Amino acid sequence: MKTNTATNTQFNYVYYKYKKESVNGEIIDRQDPNGFLFDENFHVTEIKREDLPKSFIYGIYEYGYGYLDSSAVKGLKYIHSTFSGFMENDVLLVSYSSEHPNPYDYDCLVKGGESLSFLQGVNRNSDLDVFPIYSQLCKYRADYVRNHPEDHSASYDLHIFIFGFPARYRKDERYKGNEKMMRYAYETELMKRDEIAFHRKQLQEWERTQF
Repeated sequence: MKTNTATNTQFNYVYYKYKKESVNGEIIDRQDPNGFLFDENFHVTEIKREDLPKSFIYGIYEYGYGYLDSSAVKGLKYIHSTFSGFMENDVLLVSYSSEHPNPYDYDCLVKGGESLSFLQGVNRNSDLDVFPIYSQLCKYRADYVRNHPEDHSASYDLHIFIFGFPARYRKDERYKGNEKMMRYAYETELMKRDEIAFHRKQLQEWERTQF
């Protein structure tokens, strides 16, 4: 549970925007008429969207659209599915009590591509290292692109989605108001960095064969 020290308000780790109800045999999403959010058990709370700290990230979670706290996360586990498009049926398990969540012990589940927004929030708002999951995603994306060259749905830059642009790019006057140019410059830098790492690895392998 998270506490806002300014207002002494305590927050749960997740709030849902809608509550599912059956109307004439059809399941519908119902929003509270006063704009209050629902807790993880779908009881109406006294919390509205504007009451939540910025660390709560909007997305599609285990039981629907809602807001999940990215600042108090203790552990993450990414589960990859190979039976669909890139990230389409993947899930991110989130725990606020354990460093090693698993399918039988976790607090919330983030669906598909929504994981990127939540990982960005965790990277920005907590001390948890998200780089291991970023590395997993890079491997999954490389495998997917290699096996599905005709599908360009995975052609975006994961690094920018999760870690954002470095501060030096955001402060550079040349890129103000032009995110497209900023993205191009940063992606060019990352490509050069990868090339340098590749050639350095090749040199190290060659040196090992010589001595």
